[in-house]
Amino acid sequence: MLRKNLTLLLTAITLLSGTGKDLVDDPLFHTTLDTGDLFFTSVNSDGDDNFSFVLLVDISGTTTVYFTDNGWNPSADSFLNTSEGTLTWTFTGNLSAGTEVSITESNNSTNIAASSGSISRSGSFSLSGTGDVLFAYVGSSGSPSKFIAGFNTRGNGWPANPTVSSVESGLPADLEDGKNAIGVTSHADDWVYDCSVSTADKATLLAALANIDKWTGGESVNAAPNCGVTIGSAAPTSATVAATAFLEGAYNGSSLNTTINGSIPSTQPYSGATYNNHAGTESASAPAGAVDWVLVELREAGSAAAALNSTKVGSVAGFLMSDGSIKATDGTSNLTVSLSGNTGSDFFVVVYHRNHLPIMSAAAVSESSGAYTIDFTSSSANTYQNTTALASLSGSKFGMPAGDLDQDGDIDATDLSTWRSNNGTAFSYGSNGAADFNLDGVINAVDRNEFHQKNTSKTRRVPSS
Repeated sequence: MLRKNLTLLLTAITLLSGTGKDLVDDPLFHTTLDTGDLFFTSVNSDGDDNFSFVLLVDISGTTTVYFTDNGWNPSADSFLNTSEGTLTWTFTGNLSAGTEVSITESNNSTNIAASSGSISRSGSFSLSGTGDVLFAYVGSSGSPSKFIAGFNTRGNGWPANPTVSSVESGLPADLEDGKNAIGVTSHADDWVYDCSVSTADKATLLAALANIDKWTGGESVNAAPNCGVTIGSAAPTSATVAATAFLEGAYNGSSLNTTINGSIPSTQPYSGATYNNHAGTESASAPAGAVDWVLVELREAGSAAAALNSTKVGSVAGFLMSDGSIKATDGTSNLTVSLSGNTGSDFFVVVYHRNHLPIMSAAAVSESSGAYTIDFTSSSANTYQNTTALASLSGSKFGMPAGDLDQDGDIDATDLSTWRSNNGTAFSYGSNGAADFNLDGVINAVDRNEFHQKNTSKTRRVPSS
């Protein structure tokens, strides 16, 4: 029994000391905020001292944050003055990330209120009209355990050796200017965030909030911005794409022919400016059931019409299989596209083939069940510019139009002239293979009569520039 009681006592001490995560982080106790978990959205030192901040994380239970205008002495690792004041903000319950809280004073600072939670004052908290510091921190009223955010309106940044005054301040070690603190270099009484970034992941929002270029300073900028901040997940760095497409030339009425499978090169043929500067080096022997290489590209834009070449955020080459599915180089896995420059997670999907017109999804596709899924074969509505961009196939299916031999976006006399010069010659994938519009390994009149002639004057409907 003694051993058991001693064990229980040691467990309780461990939990209460902060090393016992299960109890200390329990929402029923409190949410302990860390550096960068909130940031200011306005600071007003004209007359009544008002400011606002936005939560960048969810909070629950009882949460307490302290705000002070007391400057910090970095060399002594302590506050500069004993005559400054502290505000204690407390909220009991749940507040979601993105909630903006306004702290307002009136009647010459005799009344103070918070738009959410409760606020109380100790000491002589008062933001100076000649510039002052405002810190948010956790711990206890006069003893920070962690600084969360800082804003200094004095106009001299964060001096390393601040004078013992009521307005100067150095920067605590927890904080970094431009990252989770702002020390302005040009004084203004009032500052307000411009709300230019209000919907993003936490890191992106914090980077914007702590960027002085996104703040307006002046006199009597009294209103809190009320941005309507929305915290989302970080933009993805890769996307798994499950796309299905048919090539008009290879379509046999139910699936795609694999006649040239043995001639497909081990290196994809889609590098360079013709294919919107795809820079991939994908290579593999063509798996059984592969029809040809294709290129899949993702674009991020506000509308299909705006999804220009410049909106590309990633592309990858893979194998088009006989059932129309587009697979990675192993012939079985869905494609994985590495992303760069994207800010969200909805993309327009583009598919290229070396002698068919490209197609693009009519709407931005969002991830579901682990993949971006798009079927270009079953409904023309899934393709931008629908039937204008597609070839109608038997069995109520749709495909990419055959005949764009030179990949200039037009099926025209130039393609026909090149076909004529290769008509009847032996098929060679890398030299004259683009003239084989139906991918049967033979360059003959069938390519002209059944495909080029039918599609003459068709043009690509994927926006370019």
